[in-house]
Amino acid sequence: MVPAFTADIEIRQARPDDASAIAAIWISGVHHSFGVPMPPDIDAVAWFGERITRESESFGYWVADRDGVIFGWCSLQPCRNNPLSERRMGEISTYIAHEASQKGLARILIRFIINHAASVGITYVVGHARAGNTVILKLLDSMGWIQVGQMPPSDTPDFTGAEPLIYLARTITGPVFD
Repeated sequence: MVPAFTADIEIRQARPDDASAIAAIWISGVHHSFGVPMPPDIDAVAWFGERITRESESFGYWVADRDGVIFGWCSLQPCRNNPLSERRMGEISTYIAHEASQKGLARILIRFIINHAASVGITYVVGHARAGNTVILKLLDSMGWIQVGQMPPSDTPDFTGAEPLIYLARTITGPVFD
């Protein structure tokens, strides 16, 4: 059964003109994701806009769009800097607008990324979440992700606050249909 909120959502590749919506959703989630306020010196629109222009067949940004309104986004980016593992490993990032939170959209976007990764030959997808972000940790656990490590709290409290970052991974063996 498709939840009513997500029934008309289209997942599509992000375009440069989506950068401001992507940035706005990211900015609204920074405190929840990292436990710190949005740094004032980051031009998030320019940052995301530049990265959207570098999308490839394997790596990029996708948005959850309903009638031209973006309610969430997910990206898959290279996470290694050597030529062999870069083609086989990706890092996921997922953000949902406040009004779409807790309505099944994160699960849809994460499933989309897993299926995309399977289609382009990526073997591992990794991500991280703040230890106190129990909602996403429970969701990822329910989707077969495993905790593979933990970064201790930073000595620079303006990056992760007082909580460690939990690293999670998923081996990609094929598409998922849950």
